[in-house]
Amino acid sequence: MIVADFRILSYIRSFINIVVYLLIKDKSKINADIERYLESYGITPHGKNNYIKELVYCSKRSREFLNVFYFRTAWYLGRYHLLSICKTIYPPKQTIGFRIDEQNLGKGLFIQYGDSTIIHAHEIGDNLTVYQNVTIGDSGKGYPIIGNNVTICTGAIVLGPIHIGDGSVIGANATIVKDVPANSVIIPAKQRMIKLNGNPVNLAF
Repeated sequence: MIVADFRILSYIRSFINIVVYLLIKDKSKINADIERYLESYGITPHGKNNYIKELVYCSKRSREFLNVFYFRTAWYLGRYHLLSICKTIYPPKQTIGFRIDEQNLGKGLFIQYGDSTIIHAHEIGDNLTVYQNVTIGDSGKGYPIIGNNVTICTGAIVLGPIHIGDGSVIGANATIVKDVPANSVIIPAKQRMIKLNGNPVNLAF
């Protein structure tokens, strides 16, 4: 009975999200987002085209998913002045920022944790995975283009009018300001000790 009550409450809290989801004709991007989050939980979706149960579950389970969903549906929510209501009922992460045309954001976006994460890109392909403390943004000359199936790990910085090729992995704390070929794995330079007991040194560490 308690489980049933929780499920009913979750559907009530997700009512606006469900209505907006049903209004959207092309659900392929949102469905792909849902599938990525369910995959991370080890869950297989039961629906075919309508993932209402799955939407409710992800809305309850992940604030990062809510950021993605609210961004995808901002036009609908804004048109009917519902965005602030949704954010009050189911608050997203406050530390995730988007600046990209939704049409240029591919399907299957997965944000893990999302603390201090900025996603400002010219174009992003399908199935991007982003971890916490990531910055994707402007170098003063333009914004990146990110291919399909790219993973950007914790603390990485991707700046400027560059292209990140399909299937690439940007390692933790890497700073990328040049094009990255497809299927590459980029790691930051080796750490070096530059001072010891107040004296300059240059040692691999």
